[in-house]
Amino acid sequence: MSIFTAPAILTRIAYLKDKGLSLGFSTNELPDADKLIVSRFHGAFGHLLFSENQLKEEDIPKGDATDDSKTPSQRLRGVLFIQWTQLGKLGDFDQFYRAQVELIIDMIKRKLD
Repeated sequence: MSIFTAPAILTRIAYLKDKGLSLGFSTNELPDADKLIVSRFHGAFGHLLFSENQLKEEDIPKGDATDDSKTPSQRLRGVLFIQWTQLGKLGDFDQFYRAQVELIIDMIKRKLD
């Protein structure tokens, strides 16, 4: 199990449409080795532990982190929404979503016999 710990300040809380939260943390200057570890976690799903006091080993969850809150199609829609946003929100999202799903379907169809 790969775990990264660092003293941090919770600096940002944003409420999401799906009732989740987007959290932002700031750390003090970190050694390059720690920065490399953190970069490997970017985009990964996992557990977040935060305490004003030092954490103990028994505070760490034993099981794997699972994202049971969303169906695979809801996750795909969410990812496509982020892509649409990063591309500048050009046009209507529903049209963008349908076009991207059609591209995925066509790609899979081409792989069929």
